[in-house]
Amino acid sequence: MNVMMGAAIDSYASNATNCFNMGLNLAQYDLELLVIKYMYGNVKDNILNTTLFMRNISDVGYVCVDAAENLYVWSMYKFELFSFNWLNVLLGYIQNILGNILTVNKIYQKMIVYDESQTD
Repeated sequence: MNVMMGAAIDSYASNATNCFNMGLNLAQYDLELLVIKYMYGNVKDNILNTTLFMRNISDVGYVCVDAAENLYVWSMYKFELFSFNWLNVLLGYIQNILGNILTVNKIYQKMIVYDESQTD
């Protein structure tokens, strides 16, 4: 299933996490550092620092666009499974939630029976 690779934990989730972390680092550290470098640098240093900052923006943009692309491919694959019908997607979502509730309830009932057998 080559189509599902976009949603794999080592592909999409890591890209989304890296996008968030790199974007936050850019906003928190790199921008403040750039301002301080502007205050104490000459024209040549400021041009270099601006170029380096733009490289960081490019790196963050690449990772974020890749994460968005992986999410889009995964979403379209899942949407295609339901014949591109929003009602079918919604019904599948509700059925999935119901199945998860029933599974959790079954596990809970097994835990209660196990706990009662330990107290005897």
